Amino acid sequence: MLIFNRLHLRTHEIYKCEICDELFRDSKDAKKDFERHKQSKAHQEKLGLGIQAPQFVCPLVWCGKSSSRKDNINRHIRTQHPGHVQFK
Repeated sequence: MLIFNRLHLRTHEIYKCEICDELFRDSKDAKKDFERHKQSKAHQEKLGLGIQAPQFVCPLVWCGKSSSRKDNINRHIRTQHPGHVQFK
């Protein structure tokens, strides 16, 4: 049975990250998962790029909250500063 399983697995495509040695087995979303992995913090750090600097900063100067994602900073503005303009 073990030999059959090994032969069976060879028929499936495997995506491998050469940087992190992470494997992505063939599935309907394997290629998409692999592309998403390349954007992950762990992958970026292995490349030596470090963590991305926040791109979005709360427009209220005294607040100082920042985020690399627009939806997170908009949620912050909506919940912490109701009535202020959000990013579009």
